[in-house]
Order: sequence, then structure tokens, then C-alpha cells
Amino acid sequence: FYELEEARNLATQLGIKHQIIVSEELEIPGYSDNPPDRCYYCKSELFEKIKYIAGKEGFAAVFDGTNADELKDFRPGQKAKKEKGVISPLAETGFTKSDIRLWSEKYNLPTASKQSYACLASRFPYGEKITKEKLDRVGQAEYDLRNLGFTQFRIRSHENLARLEFISGEMEMAWFKRKDIVSLCKK
Repeated sequence: FYELEEARNLATQLGIKHQIIVSEELEIPGYSDNPPDRCYYCKSELFEKIKYIAGKEGFAAVFDGTNADELKDFRPGQKAKKEKGVISPLAETGFTKSDIRLWSEKYNLPTASKQSYACLASRFPYGEKITKEKLDRVGQAEYDLRNLGFTQFRIRSHENLARLEFISGEMEMAWFKRKDIVSLCKK
């Protein structure tokens, strides 16, 4: 949804090549069962595709944007990254999320105040089957919520129940827009 649009705009603004890679994680055996290590399956498939393209284009290495803060979290995709030989220069040099924001601001990068995103699959509790329909449902609801003016939030899906998380600075707005929020989630 909005992430692809943002990526296209950023690539255009920076004058860099942008290539779309179609990920087919729902086709990977075991992924849609949503086990705790589902990120491993997805990252393994994604890094394999990126490495293939990089090789075709004559690049010797693939970098990712993992930062030092992320190394403290449960991240099963890190195993896939190591297996595929992907390098994380930000993490390896100790750059944290705060450092990245600070330097991005210093160099007037449009991503300095960009909200953080997480995979839509992370919106479902482990063990709940992931389907394209469910991913699309949550993606659309978050897109609609963003259009209401919210910037940093998550919609967690528990079958037919939505649990919303907002940053503290947007809680008051959420309270005042609660009827719109309920309506878009029901839709």
C-alpha cells in the first residue's frame, strides 16, 4: 500500500534505481502457519531473490538496513541473512535507530522523521493462519487509518477482533476519531 508509494517517491527524489521484487512468502511451506520463526522463511526467500538480482547486475555484496537496536530483539530473519551472506553495515558499526534519525536529519534526508514499519504478518499472533485476504484486510485498515492523520500505530488482528496501538502523542486524536476508527475496522 503506502510503503511501495513511499519507496518509489524516495528513489525518484534521490535519483536512484528502484526495482520491485515480488515476494511469494505465502507459497513457502510452513510460512502461512505463522510459526515464531516465520520471518526466517520470508527473509530467506527474499534475500535469495535479491542476491540473484545483485549477481545479475554485477554487484558483489548485498546490504540491508538492520540497525544495532534490532540485534537485541527476537529476529529469526537474522539467521537467513547470515546464511545468505547479507551485510548489515549500520548494525556492524553500532548505529541505532536514534543515530540513523539524527544523521538523516543532519543531511536533510526525507526519511529523518519516517515512521517505522513492520511486516504485516507481525500483526497476527503466532499460530493464527496467515492468508492473503487477512494481510490485505489489515493493510487496507492501516492505510485508511493513516489517511485519518495517524502516523505511528499498529492494528493487531485476532481473527475478527482488531486491537489498535498508537503512540502516546496520538492517543487523544484516537479518542476523538474513535467512531471513524471503529467504522474503518468493521469495514
